[in-house]
Amino acid sequence: MNLKALWADYPPASKLLLAIGIFIISMIVFGLLSFGIIFFFYRVPPSELQSLLDNLSGDRAIEIAKVFQSVSSIGCFILSAWFLAYLFSDEAKGYLKLDKGVNKYSVLFVIIALIVALPLINYLGDINSKMSFPSFLSGVEKWMRDYEDRADRLTESLLKMNSPGEMIFNVMMIALIPAIGEELFFRGILQRIFIDWSKNKHWGIWLTAAIFSAIHFEFFGFLPRMLLGALLGYLFVWSGSLWLPMIGHFVNNASAIVLAYLFRNVGSGLNPDKIGAEGDNLLPVIISVFLFTFLLVMIYMREKREREVEIAEG
Repeated sequence: MNLKALWADYPPASKLLLAIGIFIISMIVFGLLSFGIIFFFYRVPPSELQSLLDNLSGDRAIEIAKVFQSVSSIGCFILSAWFLAYLFSDEAKGYLKLDKGVNKYSVLFVIIALIVALPLINYLGDINSKMSFPSFLSGVEKWMRDYEDRADRLTESLLKMNSPGEMIFNVMMIALIPAIGEELFFRGILQRIFIDWSKNKHWGIWLTAAIFSAIHFEFFGFLPRMLLGALLGYLFVWSGSLWLPMIGHFVNNASAIVLAYLFRNVGSGLNPDKIGAEGDNLLPVIISVFLFTFLLVMIYMREKREREVEIAEG
């Protein structure tokens, strides 16, 4: 049976249900594959894996967590996105908008924009972390904060780097694989479905960004991650190429890893997580907003000019 473009003419709602189903199946299949790989190489049975991942005591546990995360990311996002694109189109690469290059100046502006946005991101994260619920939802808030604390411990463990080699490995695992996989699935698949469904690119971008943030299950970092998702969504729409949001996603993750390594190992007195997070000094945040907005306008204008040239050249 030829599955190529089998789902091309189905309505967006049907495509969304299929995407959710494929994602869930991929999560189960590659979760089981991760269990098998970890048992084969590390002799850790599935019954003990969750406890090991919760505690993350020792280098071996951290290494296992990295393997589990990498295999799951490749399966759930990269492979499922390619399979869905194959079902949705005669040309999967073209459907995912990987057949168009990116303007080098836009790439440069994106890199600078994500660096200067750091105070704004930290400020939004600080506001988000102080979110409180009504008393009748105290149980929900406690569950969310406990889950957030576990996620913070996992991130802290994964970012323990004692050498440049470990830093490079983390860049590959925490920055490169998610940048490719999450952009393929969220912007390449989901955002296109939501835009087609709503007939409005802004609804599609922001709805995808909200799901992108929510699926990380870091509730008190929801706002900054949603802002990042929206930025990546607009980069995709403006450029017509998935490479630009992939590069932006990679730069965002990789810069956090490199800064964490420098802060912990080189002895820098500047904590990157605190820039803009101190509520008594809003000047870095104001400057960040101004520069970030200016660079976004520059990217939009350059990509618009690129499209006009392409149309004029036929």
